[in-house]
Amino acid sequence: MTTVTKHGEKRMKTRCGIPKRAARRNAQIAYEKGLNYENATGKLKKYIDSKNESTEITDVRIWNGNVYVFFGEALLTVYPLPKKYTKREIQMRQKRKLEGEMRYGTELA
Repeated sequence: MTTVTKHGEKRMKTRCGIPKRAARRNAQIAYEKGLNYENATGKLKKYIDSKNESTEITDVRIWNGNVYVFFGEALLTVYPLPKKYTKREIQMRQKRKLEGEMRYGTELA
């Protein structure tokens, strides 16, 4: 079960427009279904590296046009993914969905 820090709640509200009452639910979805750092490639991976150079972050997820930064299962902060990377996020999500279909013979949600 993911938790959301007060800073994470505040950033979700200001940067994503997500109310505090929906913050934990949204963080849980991002943690479960979001693209993780290991799946990122090229310029998208370099962008994430540039944002997190000085910190030791355990998990970064990309979900719904936003970058979610977790420490363990606690959401620390959220920042929007620049528009030039959103197309790449969609491509990576579709690729992951197709790989799951081929592996299991079923469609993943």
